[in-house]
Amino acid sequence: MGGDSQDSESTALVSNNAGKVSDAGTVVTFLKMIMGAGGFAFPWAFAKMGLAGGAIAVFGVAALGYITMAELLAIKRRVETERGRGDASYSDVAQATLGTWGSCVVVVMTVTSSLGAMAAYLSYVSTTLVLMYPVLHRSWVIAITGFGMLPLVWLRDFSILAKVAGFGTLAVVLGYVATIAYAMLNMSPREHLQWFTPMSSAARGFGPIAFLLCIHCISFPLMTASRASAVEGRFERLFGLSVGSAALINSLFGALGYVYFGPDVSSIVLNDMHGPCWICMTATKILVCIDLLCTYPIMFSAASHILEIFLVPCDEGVHETTTYSETPDTEKAEGRIVDGTQSADFCRQAIRVTLLIVSMIGGYKGSFGGLVSLVGDISLTSLAYVLPPIMTMTLFKGDLTPSRVAVNCVTCVLGAVVGTLSAAFTMARLLGYHV
Repeated sequence: MGGDSQDSESTALVSNNAGKVSDAGTVVTFLKMIMGAGGFAFPWAFAKMGLAGGAIAVFGVAALGYITMAELLAIKRRVETERGRGDASYSDVAQATLGTWGSCVVVVMTVTSSLGAMAAYLSYVSTTLVLMYPVLHRSWVIAITGFGMLPLVWLRDFSILAKVAGFGTLAVVLGYVATIAYAMLNMSPREHLQWFTPMSSAARGFGPIAFLLCIHCISFPLMTASRASAVEGRFERLFGLSVGSAALINSLFGALGYVYFGPDVSSIVLNDMHGPCWICMTATKILVCIDLLCTYPIMFSAASHILEIFLVPCDEGVHETTTYSETPDTEKAEGRIVDGTQSADFCRQAIRVTLLIVSMIGGYKGSFGGLVSLVGDISLTSLAYVLPPIMTMTLFKGDLTPSRVAVNCVTCVLGAVVGTLSAAFTMARLLGYHV
């Protein structure tokens, strides 16, 4: 999900459009990044955190996200100035500021967030289809869906899938409208709802919020492509407008969903809708499922691409070895090249099949809410709230004002503490411990 883990096609596309995306295009792109199926877990998140607790969490995440996005952009500008290039990824800036360990952390968090998102997508699709058609078995739905993705994960051009997935934002908005309309027409507001909840419950509700709003790791190509990046403070204001609008929309949706569906709302609120307007609800659910199935190969490519960079033997290295080996027998040299190519292909196949199987197991074992919580708690929180302050204080340590140091320290500590607590409580529940 991060800059270096973006699929190579989308990164190349952004590089070719450096400085060409307008302000309006930047805002629209941000909103498309944020508004996704994870929003349907917001009523569940509010049920875990309470009305006031959920609202504070949403706007707190948005506010701190604005601060760290501004810091990331400043870091990116400094690193690009020193390198003389304008296409630095998240992994690049981590390498430049923190060294190899920082780059490795970005790689690990990027892969785990992509893998977790893939598992969540499969969980969402399988759960939704089984509830729509009870004759189906969830394990078989995941198996068929997962292995059905196998041909798509070998695609090199995701432009068609990306265009189809682009309609996912519309499907999400329609889903929000359909959910609230259904609730208001067919249900009564619940009474005696909680404003705040105990920490063990509230911690579990943080993950879906971070999953939706923490888009820092996938924003680096847009930083390069947007014209606003060339003007001090302009890109940050556009991000603030986008994340603020998304926070308002999703907090209203989460609060209303909690008010009408109550504390027992499921992690996919669409699946709590039955009866009237069956055709409309079914169409909305299917549209969201199509969106996720089109997004799955793109997320898969993000994870496989970065793993292949680190794990697959370099074909060029094979050619260089045979070139300078001074072997008179050219057939042996060609054999080495073929063997090296076959080894690289085998590694790629092994990586992709392993990712597919792991995502299928995760999708079967975990619930949608639990999976998006873990991704938000661990990977996205680290990439949005922990690493940026550390990189800022490392790169600009001689130039920071006391207030800027304080803000970065508080952000880093809050991100680490909240993410750790939320992940611990979520993992405990997934393992069957009632805390």
